[in-house]
Parts: sequence; C-alpha cells; structure tokens
Amino acid sequence: MKNIFLLCILIISTLVLLAQEVDESNSVELAKLYLNPISFQGFENPNLRMEGTPFLAEKWQYANIKTEDGYSKEVQVALDLEDQILFLKLSNDKEFQIPNNKLKGLRIEQEDKTYLELESHNLLATYGIGPKGYKYYEPLHKGEKYTLWELHTKFLRKEEYMENLGMVRRPNEYKSLYEYWLLNEKGELLRLKRNVKALGKILPKEAKRIKAIVKQQGLNLKDNNDFGKLFAALEE
Repeated sequence: MKNIFLLCILIISTLVLLAQEVDESNSVELAKLYLNPISFQGFENPNLRMEGTPFLAEKWQYANIKTEDGYSKEVQVALDLEDQILFLKLSNDKEFQIPNNKLKGLRIEQEDKTYLELESHNLLATYGIGPKGYKYYEPLHKGEKYTLWELHTKFLRKEEYMENLGMVRRPNEYKSLYEYWLLNEKGELLRLKRNVKALGKILPKEAKRIKAIVKQQGLNLKDNNDFGKLFAALEE
C-alpha cells in the first residue's frame, strides 16, 4: 500500500512538472522543436563604426510559432536576417535558438499591430534551385497557379577607413537585401525581378497580360501588396 501511495505521488509530481514546463514554454509541443539553449548576445552593437542591425527589429517581438500542430501561444522572438536564425525567449526569460527545419513558420506582431507571416523553406533542397538552407519567406501570393515568396535578408556592407589621410568614409552598415521567388503550377521555381519588362522575359506567355494588368490597376510593383495583386490577377 505504501509503495502504491509513493507511486501515485511520483506520477502526480511528474505531471505537475510537465504542466509547468509547457506553461513556461508558451509553445505547442515545444520538445518537438529540439530547442538549443543559448546566451543571447542582445541587440546592442558595441562597435561604434558599425550602423544598423542584422535583426528584423532592434528589440524582442511577440510572435506565434507555427509547427505541424498549428500555432503556439504568444512568445518573444528575435529574427536574425543575416544568418536566418530565430531566437526565442520564454516567459521565464530562458533563451533558445530554434532550428529552422523544425518550424513551418511564424507570425510576428509589428509595431502597427499588423502581423508579418513568414514560412520556413529550403528551396534548393525542395526544388533544386534557390537559396541554400532553411530561410524565412513572406508569402505575397498563394494561389492555384502561382505562389510568390519574398526573402528578406541583411548583409554587412563594409567600408574602409582612411584616417591616416585625414579622410573618414562611411562606417560598416547592415543593409537589407530582397529576393523574389515564384513557384508555378508545373512545380518550377523562378527568380523574379520587380519590373514589367523583366517579368515579361521570365514569363513570356503572360507578358501582355502583366503589362495590361499593371496599367489598368495602376500597380506599383515595388509595393508588396501590389506585387501580390498582380499574381492574384494572373490567376483569373
């Protein structure tokens, strides 16, 4: 009887600990993500001769992480666009790095209270073309004929200093870099440029329609919403 009582206590204690862990993680089946505990270096750049940040934002952002089981509850994230690494901070202030191949995507809350939807893809492994490794893509359009993704990365533009000549050039600076990838109904992946002439060469069968749609709807292809609207119109 005593052994049964001790066994019950052990089971109850285990369930309580598991419940606390899930509550602390604020995530859907967090263990499936194989989180890597890290010591996050923060957003401050100690180098006075470097401007900008490799991160999407210069502070933690609230987001919902998407796994095969759906979206998690709200957690804090920091997305490094240079290395395409997602950092996670739990409610107990524990910090982790999430392997990109363990995620389906995430939904990040912006300052204006809108949400940025991102998907995790390894285009090169899946389609034989495109950026290598898992990266985060914003879907600008998803339809039966076309899926359009934007890849937002950052790189460090280096500038040389010539102080010995009495001249100081601009400091090293993180700059944004964008790529646009289109998946067609045949399963072909194409890299796009955001102007009518270039799109006509990449999609010759749609060249006339692209030109007409842009003119009729007054689309600005440098705007993500309008770029997505173009391919929504091409679905019709």
